[in-house]
Amino acid sequence: MKNEDLLRLKIGVQTKNDIAYQEMAILVDNPYFLEKLHDIRSRYKVIKSLSLQDYFGGTDYYKPTEDFKVKIPSKRYERINNFKRLFPEQYEALRENYNPFATGSLIAETNLLCFEFKRPFFFAEVICQAIFCGAVNDEFYKATGAKVIDISDLGPLEFHLPQAAIMVTPTSTYEAVKDALRQAKELIQADKRLSYYQPRLDTVNSIRKYRQWYWERLKGKTYASIADDWVSKHADQGNIGENEVLKGVKTYKTLLSQ
Repeated sequence: MKNEDLLRLKIGVQTKNDIAYQEMAILVDNPYFLEKLHDIRSRYKVIKSLSLQDYFGGTDYYKPTEDFKVKIPSKRYERINNFKRLFPEQYEALRENYNPFATGSLIAETNLLCFEFKRPFFFAEVICQAIFCGAVNDEFYKATGAKVIDISDLGPLEFHLPQAAIMVTPTSTYEAVKDALRQAKELIQADKRLSYYQPRLDTVNSIRKYRQWYWERLKGKTYASIADDWVSKHADQGNIGENEVLKGVKTYKTLLSQ
């Protein structure tokens, strides 16, 4: 996509948590993701953006003026063969048009997007925020949490990527839960169905400025002018030069391509 197209599609990222900021930013800034986002908005006839305050999760609020069938273009996804190998039942559901109507297809496709961009299952909500709001926050960024899972909650027309879970009963002890957490982490490393996602945390302390420099560069600004603007607004953080900006932009591009 051209830089002007990327700038038009740019997604806002709103969170004070640096880890959540990095993980969400390097997804929604990925040019390939933005290309998919544009395609999905077109295929699902998403015209008007919601505010993040009006987004309450899921797709219950998604009410097209008239329902219509959506065929998920699975062959357009670069990792679809890996998806087929790891999740043959879900692949068959997609291939046979899992749910012929827009809302059901969107649920399936957001999960496929999680796999395509190597994100855990809960990113389906983050992706929906990007689609419908043009911005994301950490309300649905829940890497760890506790909830009651009832199979009836899923409904007959939904599927979700697998996840590692810790089962707790009234007799569970704190030590037992800690041991189960260790086991769950080992499962994440060993089970190939869970190996599609590996977090990237090595640049989290600099991620906000790297992202800003990346987008400033897309606007056509030189590395030197980006450095000068940064220093003028962040004098308390010390002096930086164009080489540091160049390295930061390069690092951010590498993160986007992972």
